[in-house]
Amino acid sequence: MLTRTQLGARSLDPAPTITVATVAYNAERYLEECVESIRSQTFQDYEHLIIDDASTDGTLALANRLALSDPRIRVEANPLNLGIGGARNRAVDLARGTYLAWLDADDIALPTRLEHQHAVLAGRPEVAVVGGYLEFFDESGPISVRTYPTDDAALRRMLFRFVPVSEPASMVRLSALRRCGAYRQSCAPSADLDMLFRLAEIGQLTNVPEVVTRYRQTPDSATLGNLRLMERRTLAIRWRAMRGPIRPSRGDVLFNLGHLLVLYMLPSRFKLALVSRIRNRSL
Repeated sequence: MLTRTQLGARSLDPAPTITVATVAYNAERYLEECVESIRSQTFQDYEHLIIDDASTDGTLALANRLALSDPRIRVEANPLNLGIGGARNRAVDLARGTYLAWLDADDIALPTRLEHQHAVLAGRPEVAVVGGYLEFFDESGPISVRTYPTDDAALRRMLFRFVPVSEPASMVRLSALRRCGAYRQSCAPSADLDMLFRLAEIGQLTNVPEVVTRYRQTPDSATLGNLRLMERRTLAIRWRAMRGPIRPSRGDVLFNLGHLLVLYMLPSRFKLALVSRIRNRSL
């Protein structure tokens, strides 16, 4: 782990343009590939902040070894497991960049991701967050690609039905993120949707029309393991947001009523597969 002296010396360095933030929990198997995907970026004015969330494997030791080989890598270790929301809040507090790009420890950023997303945020001050397409893959190779609209109005129309900007593929204006306040632990594991509603209240949403992140699917992934809870929290977030400044359509209300009706009638994995079939393009 970096010493206080090392951290203090770094605090005197010029702030980077982008902070890439990676929350890692028992990610020893994948972390190095994630870090290498950032090292290979065409945009190099960044720091890579790795938050180890009290891993019980060799994740922290690996992260510290990687940091020794590249001064742009900063490692922070949580003494207790904070969960994804708490760890993301710590990353927001520690970030030094003007913009913050999320990248999960088991995912891979494509080489032009930082360059193209930075160009959007730097050139369009009205935009709070920019995402991009996702390529889903597993150990056997690519599976499918999920595309997203780029127009703010179209993305807002999606908010009450689907997540219109994927957090693992997103770059956020850090000032907007801090203005929105902390990720709410009570919304986990759907706190990203809750934050997206809040970001949409203060700025525009957009996506770059290209794959920016390769999203790894594993049998023990957090998403697959918390499907029922994720559905319940997603519905609660949407119902609460309907009373806010972003108004749902009548179709949005009916859609969520339908989702509520089938919440316990259909297996969550079946519904996830159905959404993937509707929204993804097979490779």
